[in-house]
Formats: sequence, structure tokens, C-alpha cells
Amino acid sequence: MPDGRVKNGGARPGAGRRSKAAEAELQRLLKKCWPRKEREAAIRKVAERANLGSLEALKFLWVYAYGKPREMLADDGNDQPDGQERLTLEEWKQRAAEREEQARGAMDAFADP
Repeated sequence: MPDGRVKNGGARPGAGRRSKAAEAELQRLLKKCWPRKEREAAIRKVAERANLGSLEALKFLWVYAYGKPREMLADDGNDQPDGQERLTLEEWKQRAAEREEQARGAMDAFADP
């Protein structure tokens, strides 16, 4: 629904992920201009910062070493105390669909005397 802005999303020039070829070209350029020893030294500096307590440095290293963790959502959308059930997005969607079906059944019961 338009809201008065000139562009409301959708496809536009330059939007979206770059092509694999462009990504590969950037990687070749970085390797050429940033030698391996310098890259290793930079990673060591980030590791040193992480060891000194930098959460940002630790998160950066963790994501590149182990990958991003799977997103987990609480059933009610709020953070829950540890020990309570956590749901993945797919589990949350499934439960929402089940609740919607239960609500429809309850509404049908009221409609039919």
C-alpha cells in the first residue's frame, strides 16, 4: 500500500546481493592487495582483543570460525528465563497454525447452536 514515499521497495537498480563473479573479483583483489602475512596479523589482533574481553571481537571470530547460530524464537515473542522452552521459527509457525485451527473450531461451535 503506497504511503506517500517515492519508492516503496521492490526491485531497483543496484539492490540485492552482488553476483558471484563480482564477489570472486573482490576476493582476488583483496588477496592481491592484502598479503597473507598481513591478513594473519590482522586476525591475530582481533583474537588478542577477544582474549582481552572485547565482545565484538569475540562475536566476529566466533561467526567466522563456527558460523552463525540458528535463530531461536520464544513462543510468545518475549525473552524467557533459562530453562524454559525455546522454539525455532518453523516450530513457532507450526504452533501458530495449530492455535488458529483451534480458534476456528471454537468459533464454529458458537456459530452452530
